[in-house]
Amino acid sequence: MRDKLDKKAEAGIFIGYSSISKAYRIYFPENNKVIVSRDVKFFESESWSWENDKKLEFQEENANIDDEPCRPSILSL
Repeated sequence: MRDKLDKKAEAGIFIGYSSISKAYRIYFPENNKVIVSRDVKFFESESWSWENDKKLEFQEENANIDDEPCRPSILSL
């Protein structure tokens, strides 16, 4: 069981930008999923070890979107 102050970060691989929101697409090889998130921290000085990973199988982009839809705003000119 996880406590409130336990770390919840997971290592993922940046694979691109979402086409429908201002977010990043991240692949998690441990559970073979792609998520879309705006809360991402990049470690640019580190590299990924591809030797231990299995074949990459990506899910569809819209499968795990964590943003709530918003109403369009009306602009008066």
